[in-house]
Amino acid sequence: MQKKPELWPRVFWKRERFKRDGCHSTTHRQAAINEPMARYTSWRVGGKADQLYIPADLEDLQEFLRNVDASQAIYFVGLGSNLLVRDGGVRGTVIIMHNVLTGLKMDGDLVYAEAGVTCGKLAKFCAKEAKQGAEFFAGIPGTLGGALAMNAGCYGTETWNVVNSVTTINRQGELNKRSAAELLPVIAM
Repeated sequence: MQKKPELWPRVFWKRERFKRDGCHSTTHRQAAINEPMARYTSWRVGGKADQLYIPADLEDLQEFLRNVDASQAIYFVGLGSNLLVRDGGVRGTVIIMHNVLTGLKMDGDLVYAEAGVTCGKLAKFCAKEAKQGAEFFAGIPGTLGGALAMNAGCYGTETWNVVNSVTTINRQGELNKRSAAELLPVIAM
């Protein structure tokens, strides 16, 4: 009996040091098939993802999105805080953003934070830089990407109240900078 070839390698790693926009990080890329989602959620429960991908950096994520089948469902997960995955798992590809896209810096008078930055780290950074208005992030157990997606908030403030602009990525790996005012009508729906 002939063995079927796998479409994805079981696991592959790439480690390198890089410096981008003043942010340092050790990067790696990982892909797996039938990966248990319990490893990536705060509740430590859940079935397997058909495919799981952890990009090395933004450029790696762009390349992945350009090459993934357009009919393949894609789901982004940050810290997996309060995320329940059914025992039947996830049909499609899960992209893990925790420890990826963690750039955090001052850009003029604004704070630049990437989607994989934890909300607690963002709150600490803003306090250190004497930036008021981001204190509520300390009470959100997730990443900025998730906070943006669900407009997370506490203590009377919501994420989109303190956002100036975001850079989004589409299925073709293209980046688009958009103002908060442009996205708020879509978020409010």
